[in-house]
Amino acid sequence: MDTDQQPVAVIAGGSGFVGRAVAKALAEDGYVIRQVGRTASVRWEDAAALTRAVDGADLVINLAGKSVNCRYTDRNRTSI
Repeated sequence: MDTDQQPVAVIAGGSGFVGRAVAKALAEDGYVIRQVGRTASVRWEDAAALTRAVDGADLVINLAGKSVNCRYTDRNRTSI
């Protein structure tokens, strides 16, 4: 399949267990995956790269944010 014809999925914060599984499933379904994150090819601090990543995307999934694997203090609850 030609890359120009493949659907594009952008996954933000997809480096964890769920994100990897979603990326794998979408790739198996023919999607081109664009990852956004601290260690991904598209980094949060690069606004131009973020714009390019989502431009023309068919699907955007946001898995970024505070992990729920923490103590449920008031501060953490607010972050979640």
